[in-house]
Amino acid sequence: MNSKLKAGLILSVVFALGILVGFLAERLLLNQSPLRFQRAGLDPFRMEKGVVEHIEQRVTKRYNLTSEQAVQLREILEDTQLKYNAFFQETRPTFDRIRRGQREAIREIMTPEQIEAFDEWLGERRGRHGGRNGERRGPNRHGVPGPDEPPPPDAPKPAN
Repeated sequence: MNSKLKAGLILSVVFALGILVGFLAERLLLNQSPLRFQRAGLDPFRMEKGVVEHIEQRVTKRYNLTSEQAVQLREILEDTQLKYNAFFQETRPTFDRIRRGQREAIREIMTPEQIEAFDEWLGERRGRHGGRNGERRGPNRHGVPGPDEPPPPDAPKPAN
């Protein structure tokens, strides 16, 4: 077997092993991580519909909670979600200001053609998420209001 063929074969095997090890490590880490709720499409740190029920069911089943414990767990989860919501409402203006600065800095390094494509991409995202100039307007999927927008009248009051 010639040396170039051997080198190519060795390189291919090492590359394939790297992919396999990376895949297995990711699966192992995700299965041991609290992010497993996010993989199910539910973020325990946001006001998503169904997240409280999802976590309640999983914890109740996994740890065999009594009905009394399940009620207490639900109260804890609901209270925590109100606190998370208040936190996101407080930090949203800073987040939006940072994001606007990032987008302007990106535009400064781009050519006019690149800026046009970038703005088009932001428009596509806006179509999925709402807003103009790539900025979110209105409450997001978690019920957090957009920048310069008061919370809706039926929004939960922040817990102190």
